[in-house]
Amino acid sequence: MIGQEFSNKLVYNGKQYTLRLDFRNVLEAFEVMATDYPNEYKIALIFDIFVDKKLFDTRAKYRAGIVSEIFEKYINILPENKKDELRSMDFSQDFKYIYSSFKQTYSIDLLDEDLPWQKFISDFVSLPSTSKINEIIHVRKAKIPAPTKNNQEQIANLIESKDYYKLDIPEKERSEHFQRGLARFAKGIIDGQ
Repeated sequence: MIGQEFSNKLVYNGKQYTLRLDFRNVLEAFEVMATDYPNEYKIALIFDIFVDKKLFDTRAKYRAGIVSEIFEKYINILPENKKDELRSMDFSQDFKYIYSSFKQTYSIDLLDEDLPWQKFISDFVSLPSTSKINEIIHVRKAKIPAPTKNNQEQIANLIESKDYYKLDIPEKERSEHFQRGLARFAKGIIDGQ
């Protein structure tokens, strides 16, 4: 999808749906997925976030199919080489750094822009290594070097930076929570619950 024309239309079971794929809606859907709500409720909420049409077919399985298609075709589009970086950041917790990086690099005010998710991701992965969010990701991923007589200050600075920029939830716990959420969500879609 990256590099292709941005689309906000989905055809599902012969019906066309207009989608609201603004990056803020996608981030809101991620937050819903991370909750402990029942899968059927998550699907209904995410459907209402994305689909610009009231659905007369209220079966959860039908909604789940549409939501699954939306994620498959429009949202899960991050290039493989960038997926590792997501484990070192959080769109919600790091929003101020993402905001400043977009403002600095592209002169885009994310609070005022209606930016399609596909464009947001395309621009996000293209941010220069000198952008604030990429500097923070670099700090979070950096290994603390073995101490020598010459690098004590470097180690202290790195530890201080890691502490300052740490995520509220450790990476392993975030990853496990996200994977559990995705697994529950997928099970709900498959089981039609």
